Amino acid sequence: MNPWAIIPLVSCIAYVTLLVLVLLQDRTRVKTIFALYLSVAGAWSFAAFMLTSGLSTSSRYLIFWNDMVVLAVVWSMICYYHFVRAYSNKPAGIVAYAGYAFVLVILALSLTGNAVRDAYMVGNYLYHDMGFLPIIMFSTWIPLTGITLWLLLRRYRSSTDPGDRNRTMYLLVGWGIVSVYSPFNAAVPLLALLPTDHLGTLANALIIAYAIGRYHLLDIRFVARRGLAYFILIGALIGIY
Repeated sequence: MNPWAIIPLVSCIAYVTLLVLVLLQDRTRVKTIFALYLSVAGAWSFAAFMLTSGLSTSSRYLIFWNDMVVLAVVWSMICYYHFVRAYSNKPAGIVAYAGYAFVLVILALSLTGNAVRDAYMVGNYLYHDMGFLPIIMFSTWIPLTGITLWLLLRRYRSSTDPGDRNRTMYLLVGWGIVSVYSPFNAAVPLLALLPTDHLGTLANALIIAYAIGRYHLLDIRFVARRGLAYFILIGALIGIY
């Protein structure tokens, strides 16, 4: 198995763990949207693991999972924006609905073979041809992540509760890491061939876990917070290994 695939696999485990903890809580609008984001982010990491694991190197297999990665990247971005809107006590808004419609467009392109044109492995490195799709993704990613970070920053500056400010700051830092590191990883030729962008998603998952345990994000109970403490410790040991 490709050892680099361990990175998205650990990230997937982190998001699935957080998803289980959130699903154990009472349903609210914020928690429901947050659970959707966690599930899509976990799917993104899982698809990246399947794509780079080396379980199969057939072109059809690699194109399918590459399509799923592209779809999950866009979907997770929209879900996080939607979550931040809910977290800020705002309705979804036209941007979120337009974003979900764009996800359906990506899905249609994938089903018709017009998203990822080719994909193949050379050793542990993935090469693919996505045509004009990266330009569309980045032209969507940059303004939407900018709006998301601005909403979190405005929530942080307007809040007078220290606990709420700390929670918001951790969400701001976590998504800031993802929104900066993912494009950086894609822009560096060598890193673009590896699933190292999931170091950013893993960092975001660990930051969310810490915010849940330390600052009661989404009102997770004490038992869940204690479990998160062990989870962070185990995740750190796996990362060191």
